[in-house]
Amino acid sequence: MLSMLYKSLLLCVLLLHPLTSWSEEVDAVDAVSEQSWVAPDITVLSDDWWANFLSEESNVFRSRANILIDSVNEYIQGLDADNLVVAQTTVKTLRSNLDTALTMQGSLSPLQVTTLPTFDNYTLEQDFELKKQAREAENQLNELKLENQQLTRQSELLEQRRDLNLVEYNNVDPSSSARLLTGLHGMNLQLELYALQKQLAANTSHQEQLKTYLESATQKIDYASSHLLADDLSLDKLKGNIQSLSAEVTNITSNQAAVQHQLLDAVNAQKQDPFKILKLKQQLTLVSVEEVLAQLKLELEYAKHDWYLLRSGAVAQATNLHIISPSLEALVNGIDQQLALWTNVSQNTLITPAPEAGRSAKKYYAESQANAHKTLKLVADVDATIDNLALVNSQVDSEVLALRQGVGGLWLRIKLISFHFWQETKTLLNFSLFHISDKAVTT
Repeated sequence: MLSMLYKSLLLCVLLLHPLTSWSEEVDAVDAVSEQSWVAPDITVLSDDWWANFLSEESNVFRSRANILIDSVNEYIQGLDADNLVVAQTTVKTLRSNLDTALTMQGSLSPLQVTTLPTFDNYTLEQDFELKKQAREAENQLNELKLENQQLTRQSELLEQRRDLNLVEYNNVDPSSSARLLTGLHGMNLQLELYALQKQLAANTSHQEQLKTYLESATQKIDYASSHLLADDLSLDKLKGNIQSLSAEVTNITSNQAAVQHQLLDAVNAQKQDPFKILKLKQQLTLVSVEEVLAQLKLELEYAKHDWYLLRSGAVAQATNLHIISPSLEALVNGIDQQLALWTNVSQNTLITPAPEAGRSAKKYYAESQANAHKTLKLVADVDATIDNLALVNSQVDSEVLALRQGVGGLWLRIKLISFHFWQETKTLLNFSLFHISDKAVTT
């Protein structure tokens, strides 16, 4: 069975490169040069027919493909009505597979990636952007690895089917209709295998490009982190951001309580509506991730504020720095556990079968699906914000160390996560949507 990727590629090829136009694309010189090539006899296919057919030169491949199709069409004309229908369908597939094989020939296209900026010095936002690009490249690399695992498995299965087909072909009477149909099927299996192997080669090439890109990104990130400027920051802007995010956290917390109350009512209703419960449970999951993200963004602004004061040499304002609370590592480990829970809830929502009837049920279902997608995106945003927070925290630590060494007897304890946030987070880390009787509503 063709993979979804292969089917999509096949459809695009059919729409954009019809085989019937190949003859028009082959110039006279190529046509003359290929006059001596003879299509394989489909009733007596040799084991190396594919090696004799394949050419990496596109014009030659087109010419041979046309000759092959013409030859096959002549062979199938002698079939009875029933077998002729089967053969004609198989030939259509052969045309499509030849089209696909043609589009995958030639040199591999290089992977398109975002150019990494290079500066003598970097702002925090520029450093954050480097990290973002590196994360995206790493995600793309992981996706290619997974896709290659799937393609490799499909390739192995196709090889097995091709080999079994060859055994069947050799055991069939050469003059029978079954021999011809089995031969056609074997050609299609070989072409499908060729396309998969080409895709594997392309993916492998792209993986190597991404590895090189990530090595370069890592070097730039290391350089940027040791060449940071605070030029893009201002105390007034930072204080404004802190006020805005503090208000956002308050609003989200209030919204979370309201959604939780609605979900409790829905669960305790005499007649439960499963799709309303699904919608509210996913909505509560979403608002919980939103709260953590807002809290992390708030702490990031606090950390920027601290770093700015330290970097600008405003030692006199040291009392404006926040007192340290538990370590970032402990906090991140706790949040990671919650993110795993929220991701699982969202994935379960996405695979929930849609309602067959009922306007309200379909509406609730659509809302739950949309919120599940939003939740998964915010989970990625939380990871990114934690990375940025860790960067600024390391910069604060470096400044504090320098300050301790430069000012005799001065001892400062800098906070990364504010005491208020840590108290709120401890509650979040124990989060299960809430409990009904002895069962947590989390799945």
